[in-house]
Amino acid sequence: MRKSSSCNEWKVRVDEYRQSGLSASKWCVLNDFSVHTLTYWITRINKLTKDTIPSPEKLCSQNDDHSWATVKIVDDNRNCKIAICIGSARIEVSSGFDKSLLSDVLQVVTRSC
Repeated sequence: MRKSSSCNEWKVRVDEYRQSGLSASKWCVLNDFSVHTLTYWITRINKLTKDTIPSPEKLCSQNDDHSWATVKIVDDNRNCKIAICIGSARIEVSSGFDKSLLSDVLQVVTRSC
């Protein structure tokens, strides 16, 4: 078995393992690693990835820019949701929402900020 390598090398290896379609034990035999080492690095990389992707709540609370963005509404039958963050307020809108109600809510929220 080889010595441990850098995190970046293991990110590449974990991607190769995931794309291989092989079981962990089969991939490890072919690549001369223990299953324990592979699962350790998968867990570590998953944790690092999770810690670097901010949640929508964090994005809303960290964003002090109150400028407006253009939103193109596509009319399709998917059940989609969007979150609108204005200051500390967060508004979730699902498909089929009442446009007039949203407009009223946005006016009240923007006056408060």
